Amino acid sequence: MNAVLEQISKIGIVPVVKIDRAEDALPLAKALCAGGLPCAEVTFRTDAAAEAIKIMTTNFPDMCVGAGTVLNAEQVDAAVEPKVAGMKSKGSNVAGNANVLIFPDLNSGNIGYKLVQRLARAEAYGPVTQGLKRPVNDLSRGCVAEDIVGVVAITCLQA
Repeated sequence: MNAVLEQISKIGIVPVVKIDRAEDALPLAKALCAGGLPCAEVTFRTDAAAEAIKIMTTNFPDMCVGAGTVLNAEQVDAAVEPKVAGMKSKGSNVAGNANVLIFPDLNSGNIGYKLVQRLARAEAYGPVTQGLKRPVNDLSRGCVAEDIVGVVAITCLQA
């Protein structure tokens, strides 16, 4: 398991935050770290997101800060392509190395993971739900036996 996932696993929760003003990032990061949650997913729903990530990671280098709710192709590049991330998300400790993508809604997530699965011939499971009292996950109508086994394994790990 890589260091970021290991850290998130130990914490057990990742606060998802929408930051409208970049200057709010510093007090937010300070409060999260002081409260024992040295991690955050900053949604890209506002223009302040990239600057907020930079502020948080610069001032709290041990904090695990990620980009979420990616809304367009440019933001995807910043999340997964190291050269683009170096220009657009300087200071982010996951920029260019993202291996988990978080979508703004179920439909977008279904489309995204199916595209990756079919075009890249990759193993892709989902959608994986979080935040419920008990583990619940979904299978697409087009799933095959291997998809069922993978989602059942993920669901068992969530229990």
